[in-house]
Amino acid sequence: MKKFLIFSVLLLFASASHPQGYVPIPADSTSVWRLQVQVWEPSPWWMVTDERIYFFGGDTVIGTRTYDKLYASGIRYVTSSPG
Repeated sequence: MKKFLIFSVLLLFASASHPQGYVPIPADSTSVWRLQVQVWEPSPWWMVTDERIYFFGGDTVIGTRTYDKLYASGIRYVTSSPG
């Protein structure tokens, strides 16, 4: 009976979970994503900022499939805390 109960609970969890579906990124020459990440460094209290831009540029063929090229560009800088 215990095995049946455990199997039933596992089956219930398996049927309730749904995998995330595939969502294609719109790849064209006008697609641009901007990302800014800021992290505080506790010693000696610096803030590290990483600013990136992701964009598509061209494509390439591998075998029979065509892939879009995704590029990243950006800067990283460090600022000290005031005082």
